[in-house]
Amino acid sequence: FQFYQQMDDMLIILKLILLKMNKILLLGNCAVGKTNILLRFTDNKFNPEYELTMGLNYRVKKVQLSNEIVIPVQIWDTSGEERFKSIAKNFYRGAQGALLIYDVTNEKSFVEVKNWIEQLKENSEKNSVIVLLGNKIDLKSQRKITKEQGEELAAQYQAPFFETSAKENIGLNEAFQCVAEQIYVSLGGKIKESSKKIVITKDDL
Repeated sequence: FQFYQQMDDMLIILKLILLKMNKILLLGNCAVGKTNILLRFTDNKFNPEYELTMGLNYRVKKVQLSNEIVIPVQIWDTSGEERFKSIAKNFYRGAQGALLIYDVTNEKSFVEVKNWIEQLKENSEKNSVIVLLGNKIDLKSQRKITKEQGEELAAQYQAPFFETSAKENIGLNEAFQCVAEQIYVSLGGKIKESSKKIVITKDDL
């Protein structure tokens, strides 16, 4: 039985690669920390200086699920500026999941999460999974959005919710694991304990 389960897991992982069903978008207003979230999670780096993302950028990272299976994901960082939204629409297509990000010190970024979710629904795969992130929790004295407000918004969309800090590397691994697991389950995978880790080792994924 364990052998067949491992074969099923491998088939799902190959499906993720060959059909490119592993695209995760980072969505949210400018300056909410999308680029630093990407840098911290993929390269363990943080840039304290704000730099506008010009168009799109992406990285590839292997994510270990709670059942120890490891799958590759493409993580796309999109600019939150209005002038780039028409360009970005083409890149929503094929996205299996998204992290919707707001800045806990910026009320406007929180309010506009709903607009980003609507854009995702209009332009991406029908069953794209979403996870909500309240970023920059390290800025405690500047905080305007409470954890409870974030939880209430996530509940409206039945989405998992995490509070994060790219600067202090808080909550990011858990958030990416969560969205990767939801994509994996949507393809028929099962999240449970496994005694053997399955890893895709193709370096250029």
